[in-house]
Amino acid sequence: EDIESDLVSAQAVLFTSRNGVRAFVRVSDGRDQQIYAVGDSTATLAIENGFTNVKSANGDSKDLATLVKDRLRPQDGPLIHISGKTVAGDLSGILSVAGFQVARRALYQAKPISALSADVVAAIRNGEIKYVLFFSPRTARIFSDLFESADLTEHCRDIEAICLSKAMRAELQRKYWKEQRTATEPTMESLLKIIDSVSGYAETNVNANLEHDSKPVDLAPLQQAMERVLARADSPPSTSVDLSGNEEEVVQEPALNPQTPSVDRQPPSDHDGVPTLESPMTTAPNLDKSSSTKKDVDPIASSARSNMAVFTWSLVTVLVVIVSGYFTLPLWRGMLPQHIQKTLAGGKIADTSSNERLFNELASLRSQNAALEATVANLGKNLDASRAQLSAIAEIEARQNNSEKRLENFRAEIEAAGREKKPNVDPGLYKRLEELEKIVSVSAEFDSQQLASNQKVRAGIDALTLRLKSLETAIAEIGDLSKAIGQADTLVLAAGQLSDALTRSGPFVAELATLTNVSGNNAEIVSLIKPIAELAGQGIPSQAALIFRFTSLVDAMVSATSIVNGDDWIQRTKSRLQGFINVRRVDGKGNGPDAIIARAERAAERGDLELIVSEISKLSGPAAATAKSWLKDARA
Repeated sequence: EDIESDLVSAQAVLFTSRNGVRAFVRVSDGRDQQIYAVGDSTATLAIENGFTNVKSANGDSKDLATLVKDRLRPQDGPLIHISGKTVAGDLSGILSVAGFQVARRALYQAKPISALSADVVAAIRNGEIKYVLFFSPRTARIFSDLFESADLTEHCRDIEAICLSKAMRAELQRKYWKEQRTATEPTMESLLKIIDSVSGYAETNVNANLEHDSKPVDLAPLQQAMERVLARADSPPSTSVDLSGNEEEVVQEPALNPQTPSVDRQPPSDHDGVPTLESPMTTAPNLDKSSSTKKDVDPIASSARSNMAVFTWSLVTVLVVIVSGYFTLPLWRGMLPQHIQKTLAGGKIADTSSNERLFNELASLRSQNAALEATVANLGKNLDASRAQLSAIAEIEARQNNSEKRLENFRAEIEAAGREKKPNVDPGLYKRLEELEKIVSVSAEFDSQQLASNQKVRAGIDALTLRLKSLETAIAEIGDLSKAIGQADTLVLAAGQLSDALTRSGPFVAELATLTNVSGNNAEIVSLIKPIAELAGQGIPSQAALIFRFTSLVDAMVSATSIVNGDDWIQRTKSRLQGFINVRRVDGKGNGPDAIIARAERAAERGDLELIVSEISKLSGPAAATAKSWLKDARA
């Protein structure tokens, strides 16, 4: 669907699932829109796909609607909601009531499967499955229909249903199940507590059964069973994880395969929910290479088939729980210590509280500046009026001076006439003199009043001039402070862009140059970024990427430890046979290559990159050569 025309007028794009992000980037190259995501997992995926203005509601669709109403205004333009054909919740309706114009664009569709696979049906009939997990009401409905179609309802009496919320439990038939368990809260943390309680009992029984069979285990049937169970169906089911209606239904991602290098992880409040079959958990017995070789591995006897089936499904359960734990990381990450939270976060989503504080201070200063400018404008008008009054006073003073000069001239004429004692002095002259004296008297009185008024005006002008100078000084100080805050804000933004670029494992030349220019070649900042400047062209692999590469490298390192050189054909034959199956210690004891690799694998499960590097550095020979390239990147 072409949505480019909608993006031109839209003020923001809303994502309620990670699949919405994936679908959008397939049909549009735009990355400069405002993005509002339902949760942190969806927001992180948006950032990884090139979006720079991303905000997360860290909740469900109601939380997303609240965030949009707090941050956006209806008059600024319409919103685009990227969704699947079927949605949960009414995000568009909530926002429409608030006055927003919302255009929903369905860019993908979720399709359920038509039947359970033969392996799953066989496992249910044989009683190998003890637990089934439900993450959404739609999953429960689809599973119930498929169960009835396969005529498996009687077998449900030996299986427990574990539901994320009451909405999913309501979709199940109570009479079919041995037990129905519901999480106390619609969170993965609460669901995991139920799994821990029931799987702990199962693990005890399974380990007890395995103690009766101490023969070496052929790994080929186990791998084949895992591939059959985890293989993707032609039309896989797809539903969203329904936390009381917090996520819409989304498209099914490729199923997890043991040999597939990329796995998409996301939490239940922000990812695609799929039906999950669960069985008792256990750990595989440790295999000692020194006591077991290719010729010692015999087919599993018929008396041990039941234990092998339980072991197979237990291992699948362990994998599902581990992957679920990784998917739900944002739900329980907040309960971890701060230093672990910072390590898991990877600096990908920057803390914006400092930026918001700076923005608020800058806005306040701008408001004060505008008020001061208005005051200065009013003072200017008053000053112009005072100057007009002074001009009028000066004109009156000039007229008064002219009258005084004329009066002096008349007096001089009269005095001259008196001294000459001319009898022919015009009587009218005396009359004119009296009139002039009256005029001068009135003018003198007016002049005294005008002078007093003039003095008051001048005093007011002097006060206004002093106040104007004070305001001009304040405006200059505010301008300098505003400039400093703007520069600091730009520096924080440039640092955030560089931090995001570092987490994408790609080149960051442009982001590094931007930060250097904005800082004005600040010596402290230059010294901080100097260690990574040489890697700007090729990028720095992220911790998650390095750990993932390491897990893909383990088999190659194990195979390398078994390479035998020389003319002994027996040793060469054993080496080739070991290329088909690797039997090694996994308890991490000892200082041999297998022990070193096993300890490194455990460190990888904990996400401890530093410990992995420490262990792999101890390898020598072909195994060290195999890990050389990875070790170089990890030390960078």
